[in-house]
Amino acid sequence: ADVLGGFGQVLGAYPEAMGVIPAGEQRKQADEQRQRLKHLRENALDLDQRFTLAPSFVLTPQAIAQQLRFAKRRNPDLSLAVIDHLALLQLAGDNRNNAIGDATRTFKLLAVELGLDVLLLSQLSRAVEGRSDKMPMLSDLRESGAIEQDADLVVFLLRPGYYDQDADPRELIYNVAKNRDGATGRFPASTYAEFSAVVDSHQSVTP
Repeated sequence: ADVLGGFGQVLGAYPEAMGVIPAGEQRKQADEQRQRLKHLRENALDLDQRFTLAPSFVLTPQAIAQQLRFAKRRNPDLSLAVIDHLALLQLAGDNRNNAIGDATRTFKLLAVELGLDVLLLSQLSRAVEGRSDKMPMLSDLRESGAIEQDADLVVFLLRPGYYDQDADPRELIYNVAKNRDGATGRFPASTYAEFSAVVDSHQSVTP
């Protein structure tokens, strides 16, 4: 959001095409634009240093664990791993529910071992499509109750506008359905698909 906001400030700094601007003001605006662009470049470099994208062929829980151990050694400040998503993992065994349970336990133990948070994305079952209330619930977790059992925190997302054309297209609802160490409940937010951004409901994102 900071990068987008900075970019918006750079764009907003340009004068009207037909405006007449004194030379001194032009130099001042040019200096401000250079400083903003420098800030954007520094933000981009900082993001590049803090984020690591694992290769797409790493699809077993064990291989992902190995990659994360390597990444943690290389960057001790690593604090979050995002796995997108559970259904794409290559799981061993004929019983998929048991295999998913093994995977979720692997990631839970890995989080403790490395001292980082593991955000594991998962699909939902189709049951939610047949209900009038489209808010996902714990029973909608696809394929295995082990996800609910092992997770410290389960958060569902709902965009009412996906089902209701009259709803605000930017409305997003977080449903904290499980929180081992805190409160549960629903929290409003806003989504800006054109910027791939999600912000608090009282904020906005502009170009």
